[in-house]
Amino acid sequence: MFVKSKFKKKGAYAKSNIKAVRLRFASLAKNCLLDQPELVKGFVAQKEFLNAFKERLLEAYECVLNSEMQNGFSSNGTYF
Repeated sequence: MFVKSKFKKKGAYAKSNIKAVRLRFASLAKNCLLDQPELVKGFVAQKEFLNAFKERLLEAYECVLNSEMQNGFSSNGTYF
């Protein structure tokens, strides 16, 4: 995944938190087009997950998108 050490250090995230975000993001990447936020939102909404887990999925998506924008990454569809 493209989460670089800069991102880890800047955000001061624990390794376990980074791993959880990476796994949740990978789950989203397998099941929907990540460059279309409405599709991601629809995918999460239709799943029968606990609301807390749905929140975590969307937080992981937001975290990666924010990191992309801050670091100037371009979205070319490859995240791993």
